[in-house]
Amino acid sequence: MYSFGNKEKLIKNSKALNWINFYQKIVYTYEDQASGKKTLNISDPDGSNWKEIAKIEDDKIYISDIPRSAKASFWLQPDAFKESNLTIIPFGEGELEKRGESKFGADYLWSKDGGKFLRSSVSQKGGSNLILEVCDIKTNDCLNLNFPTMSNKCVWTNNNKSVYCAMPVNIENNLVMPNDYLNNKIYKAPRKKKL
Repeated sequence: MYSFGNKEKLIKNSKALNWINFYQKIVYTYEDQASGKKTLNISDPDGSNWKEIAKIEDDKIYISDIPRSAKASFWLQPDAFKESNLTIIPFGEGELEKRGESKFGADYLWSKDGGKFLRSSVSQKGGSNLILEVCDIKTNDCLNLNFPTMSNKCVWTNNNKSVYCAMPVNIENNLVMPNDYLNNKIYKAPRKKKL
């Protein structure tokens, strides 16, 4: 990460970084090149006043603030061969909180009020059968929406009660989801041209 107008690199060896608006801070991963230790950290935007939040096994993660809260969250980048769940980062007192059961290829999308999240996953390791669920942050209850798509293909409405989603097409049984989609291996039909 670089600061505006400054060529000096502020945070080296980071694979994920996000701005947390509530605290005016950044949350980022860091790998110590000597020891190989990977951590999740928070700091001021210029890299000062940094603090380690947690040790992590894999630094290929997504970081997202939770709307209308003083918390953020992270999860592994979606991969059909890796199980992942949502982890909540409390910036005040408290420990990291795991939400929901681990799922293969899991990806998440917060509602605009931070009270719910969508979770997409696949039904089995290395599979192609997508599952989309809506989960309640307080109760951890999840409901299968019976709409096979990925959470990154959805958007919440302003009332936090409805979502609009696109559904990938041409998903064959031999494909690995979401891996093949994210790697642009799904066939896309050519657009018809007017003559």
